[in-house]
Amino acid sequence: MNIILVITVFLLVHVLFDFYFQPSEWVGSKTTEGFKSKYLYLHCFIYALAVSTTVFFLTHLCWLTIVSFLGAGISHLVIDGLKKKYKDSTAYFFIDQFFHILVLGLIVCQVCMKQAIEIDREWLIVLIYALGYLIVLKPFGIATKNIMDNFDFSPSEKGLKDGGLWIGYIERFLILTFVLMSYYEGIGFLLAAKSIFRFGELKNETDIKRTEYILIGTLLSFALAVCAGILMKVTLNYL
Repeated sequence: MNIILVITVFLLVHVLFDFYFQPSEWVGSKTTEGFKSKYLYLHCFIYALAVSTTVFFLTHLCWLTIVSFLGAGISHLVIDGLKKKYKDSTAYFFIDQFFHILVLGLIVCQVCMKQAIEIDREWLIVLIYALGYLIVLKPFGIATKNIMDNFDFSPSEKGLKDGGLWIGYIERFLILTFVLMSYYEGIGFLLAAKSIFRFGELKNETDIKRTEYILIGTLLSFALAVCAGILMKVTLNYL
C-alpha cells in the first residue's frame, strides 16, 4: 500500500503541475522560444517546488527534499527546453512524458525507503479516483491529438470553437465512470449515440477520409479511457 500511495501522490502532482497548472501561453512560449522562454524557467521552478514539497511532506528529510528539487527542476528544464528543436515531432510528447515519469520514478524509489507519513485507505482511494479522472481529461486529450496529428487530415472549422475538445472530455469522463461502475453497456450506448450525431454529417464518398479520421479518434479516445478504468479497478481491488 505504501508504494501505491507514493506513486499516486507523485503522479497527481505531475499531472496537476505539468498539465492543469501550466497556462497554454507558457506552453506556446516554451515551444517557440525554447531555453530563451522565461516561462520555461518559471514552470520548472514551480514544478520542482511542488515535487520537493511533496517529498518533504512524505519523508521530513531536508537532504532528500533538496536533491529532489534539483533533480526534478534540472531534468524538467532540459526536457522541456528541447521542445523548440523537436516541436514538429508528434512523438516528442510521449518521449517528454516518459523521461518526466522516469525521473519521478527515481524519486519515488527514494521516498518509499524513507517514507514517514501514512494516509488512511479511504483518502488513498479518493486520491486514486482524482488521479484517474484528471488523467483521462487533459493528458489523454493531448495524447489523442498528438497521435491524430500523424494523419494527413485537418478537420474543417464548421462546428463550435473547441467543440471536439469538450466532446472528448465528456466522453472519456463518462466512459471511465461506466467502467468503474461495471456498466459496460453504457459504453456501447455512448458509442452508438456519438455515431448517430457525428457520422450523420457524412453524406457522400468525398467524406471517407473525414469518416475514418473521426472513427479513429473516437476509438482511440474510448480505448484510453477504458484502459484507465480497468487499471484503476485493478489498483482499487488490490488495496
